[in-house]
This record gives sequence, structure tokens and C-alpha cells, in this order.
Amino acid sequence: MDVFEARIQEAMKSTNNIKEMILFTKVSIMLRDINSMKYDENIKSDLYQFLTIFS
Repeated sequence: MDVFEARIQEAMKSTNNIKEMILFTKVSIMLRDINSMKYDENIKSDLYQFLTIFS
């Protein structure tokens, strides 16, 4: 499992806020879609670097 996916799953388990759960679910779906599209590694690393701001 991807590191980001693991962090998202952990955060979802620890939150009681429905808005946060929805946000985590949407981000998780976006990451799965991005991984399935086979983007260029440079683009992926830029995106992951951007997403680390939120973790």
C-alpha cells in the first residue's frame, strides 16, 4: 500500500468529523486514479510533494 494511502486510512480511522472523512475519501480516490493512469514519474513526484503539505 502506498504511504499516502496508509496515512489517509489512518487519519480516516481517527477522525469523527464527517467532512474530514469525505475529504480523505476524495483524496484517496484521486491518488488511486493517478496511480492507475501511469503518469510520468516527475509529474507524480511533484504531485506527491504537493500533497505532503496536507499530511
